[in-house]
Amino acid sequence: MKIFKQIKSSVYGPAFYRSMHEKSLGSAFKYFFSLIAIVALVCAGISLFYIPKITAFGQDAAQKIIAHYPSELEVKVAKGQASSNVPEPYFIPLPSENAKSVENSPKNLLVIDTKDSFNLSDFNSYSTAVLLSKDVLAYKDKQGKITIQSLDKFPDVTVNQAKVVEWAGVANAFLAKLVYFLPLAVFFGVFVMYVVGKLVYLLFVSLLVMLLLKTKNLPASYSQAYKMSLHAITVPIVLGLLMALVGIHQFLFLPTIILLVVLTLNLRSSTS
Repeated sequence: MKIFKQIKSSVYGPAFYRSMHEKSLGSAFKYFFSLIAIVALVCAGISLFYIPKITAFGQDAAQKIIAHYPSELEVKVAKGQASSNVPEPYFIPLPSENAKSVENSPKNLLVIDTKDSFNLSDFNSYSTAVLLSKDVLAYKDKQGKITIQSLDKFPDVTVNQAKVVEWAGVANAFLAKLVYFLPLAVFFGVFVMYVVGKLVYLLFVSLLVMLLLKTKNLPASYSQAYKMSLHAITVPIVLGLLMALVGIHQFLFLPTIILLVVLTLNLRSSTS
């Protein structure tokens, strides 16, 4: 296919770069978009392997939520006020597996104290991640920041084990259908991210390419530099994708260095 010949020439093709002035800027953009489409297609294909894992994770999470929800507990929220059917304060401990995995984790996952309005000192003394008081739901993130949500914003609802089982079933059914849209979402997400990010990036890199062209006594217009950059970015994109797949983080200026090296090798060979 033509695109793969272009990829090969963009990686190393002195004659190809020598004749770059004969090619239109539009043809360079066409190549770039085709390259990004291939990269996005590869990422979408890889995402297929994660579908069973995501589905299994959702099922496991639902089972854990159901298992850890006390069978006797029923909580009602009506007109911005909470109430429960258990003696309060009522403590739901943090599952042991979560407590071990998070340093300085609270002792409790949830404390229900709907007899009183929210009180910061009570929240801290309960050592809990979440506190349901008479009129607010308060929770603490990993950085220790406390967020307070008024129950006025919550719809009237009754939560018990049967309702939790029902919600878990609905969530799992939704996830089972949603997960099959993952490859499509990955394709468009990667395509847009690369196109927007790289095109803006090349606006600045092309200035460096202009300087490189001048040192080689070659036509050094901005248009010429941008056309070359649209092709020379092939190696940084492909290498960056491979590094991401194996979990290697590239440092900030590595793509720029690689792009300039690719051009230097091709321009040196074309002028030698």
